[in-house]
Amino acid sequence: GGGFGIFTYQVLDIHCSFFCRILGNTHTGGGTLIMGRKPSGGGKRESTKSVKDEAEEVMEDLLPTQSKEAYLREWSRFCSYFTHLQKEGYSSSSLWTAYSRLNGTWKTRFDGKLQEWPQLTALLKKFSEGAESSKSASFTAGQVKQYVEMASLHTNTFHLVRMAYAATAFCGGLRCAEGYEITHGDVTEEAGDTLVYRVAFVHKKKRETERAHFFVEGCFAEAVKRYIDSLKEHKMACAAGAPFWVTGTGERYRASRLRINTVYGIPSVHAKNIGLEGRFTGHAYRRSTAQVLVDSGASTETIKRTYGWKDQQMINTYVKRSDVCTKEVSQRLMNATGD
Repeated sequence: GGGFGIFTYQVLDIHCSFFCRILGNTHTGGGTLIMGRKPSGGGKRESTKSVKDEAEEVMEDLLPTQSKEAYLREWSRFCSYFTHLQKEGYSSSSLWTAYSRLNGTWKTRFDGKLQEWPQLTALLKKFSEGAESSKSASFTAGQVKQYVEMASLHTNTFHLVRMAYAATAFCGGLRCAEGYEITHGDVTEEAGDTLVYRVAFVHKKKRETERAHFFVEGCFAEAVKRYIDSLKEHKMACAAGAPFWVTGTGERYRASRLRINTVYGIPSVHAKNIGLEGRFTGHAYRRSTAQVLVDSGASTETIKRTYGWKDQQMINTYVKRSDVCTKEVSQRLMNATGD
């Protein structure tokens, strides 16, 4: 809502202002940021010895031996804010979150980007060394199919809504927030002999949104149909603008929207019911679809178009984790030997 948005901006503004003060020789006036020189009007440059010493300790292993002193002198004001957060107990992921929020606020206020100082990302990467990945585990297509086809759960409203969500989010490679916003008007059955649903959604990219759609077919479409039929059987409202995901208690439905935290936890319920261990978050289905596309040999352009990615970097992260790609390399090497 508007109140929360205003509060969030104020918090980011405070963080950014504190970051500016940490820089020491930064002057802001009339929306202009002046870096690396004395403020106009004869103001004195702020100097805090403890900040510089703190920065030097962290940067010691990052800099070349030559000109180290010059590097540290110009750099100290930048890294001190993040070293402060790190010493306050911020995890690696929390530091990157702070960096992202500051970057957005910095761009809004000063029309600049923190990426202009790659040494800052080098510092954060150093803090990330040895940190365990908090990324969600992913499902195979077979594991999603296994859950939605569990006949023993097909009369349970608690699982019907979760099966339909799993099928929809997997087919669309949806972020949790994108799946959560789907309404009844967004889900339409296609004409034809085969059951196919067309699902429209708001594709969210950083600070942009656009309408997009995808198709749900086969066993996944059957899961969606079972859910819709169950809603009608229980005389639930299915108006075009009504939320598509409602609360299932097991025997019936409540006339209330499924909460976002509940949607976030659906992959965990899914994994538990098919006997999988690991950390499955609300991002699991998006990661799962990407991994399946990479493993199946989908073209780079298809993957980029599906996910709204502009470059190859994100695809490469899935290729690195792909057992299919690794085995293909191994097989090619074996074929080259003639064995």
